[in-house]
Amino acid sequence: MNPTEEHIKEIAELLDCGELCYFHEATGTIEHHPDPNNEYFDPEPWQETLDRIDANWGEYLQFEKMDSNQSLRVMEDFANSLTDENFRTRLLTNFLTVNLSANSSGRLTTLSTARTGLTSKNKHISTGCANN
Repeated sequence: MNPTEEHIKEIAELLDCGELCYFHEATGTIEHHPDPNNEYFDPEPWQETLDRIDANWGEYLQFEKMDSNQSLRVMEDFANSLTDENFRTRLLTNFLTVNLSANSSGRLTTLSTARTGLTSKNKHISTGCANN
């Protein structure tokens, strides 16, 4: 069984809450638990879930939250797929402005690097060149 839109929505919400998520392909059930690498993780209330996943590891699809670089790449790919150059430019400018003002200096470096890459890609797209 493949995950449905409802499954994907539930998994996305759980990932946003910091949970690790697993989709059981045969039954369509979702298993989840907090990240065991978190210093505050207490395995006792989750032991049954952990054991079930370990015992049937090959039957689960594991979902992981995207890191900030992956999220930026998704945004970049989406924006660069737009054919309306004005809208694409406004979207990228607004996205970067909001994120630059809302994040710490460590994040600013990542966004500045991403913006440089986006500018370069926009030049290729505006001249009609494919950039893969």
